[in-house]
Amino acid sequence: LNKSIMADDTIKICQNRGCGKKYREIDNNDEACCFHPDLPSFRDLLKIWSCCNQKSRNFSDFMNIPGCKKAPHSDVVVPPPSPIVSEAIVQKEIPNIVRPIIIREYIEDHSSLTSLAIIPTKDLIKELSKIDSSENVNQNGHGRSSEVTIGTKCLNNGCDRVIFVLRTIRNSSIQMPNTRPV
Repeated sequence: LNKSIMADDTIKICQNRGCGKKYREIDNNDEACCFHPDLPSFRDLLKIWSCCNQKSRNFSDFMNIPGCKKAPHSDVVVPPPSPIVSEAIVQKEIPNIVRPIIIREYIEDHSSLTSLAIIPTKDLIKELSKIDSSENVNQNGHGRSSEVTIGTKCLNNGCDRVIFVLRTIRNSSIQMPNTRPV
């Protein structure tokens, strides 16, 4: 008799959703537990009990929403539902797309190509003249000569190299040794 009283006197924790209260089997009755029978759903910052459509944005407030069904407390853990897998998704295979390989011959004769006429607009000419006039004056206000000779220092910001060899490339622009075109 004493062992049966001791067994009923242990404190258990209710596993019903939204309850989580401690109880004794002696005090458990049909209306002791107030819980949510359905699963919660979470979408767009909202937490929703799907059984009673109670909503909240704050998780603490959501967990404090009283249950919508009354029943005895239970210490049996309700397993989570298994995910529903559609057969169409499982059986669907990704098709292997084969793209045709295009092989083109290299043409060395460029005589059939036509060169386009380059016609600058008035605005382009105006902007280029502004750039040309600003390049002729450096930061100190001293004029920059259009001719670069061997032994001159580079005028690019942060470069103190002295030009020893002149190399001309596209449109007579100057390239210093071991650098990209200026």
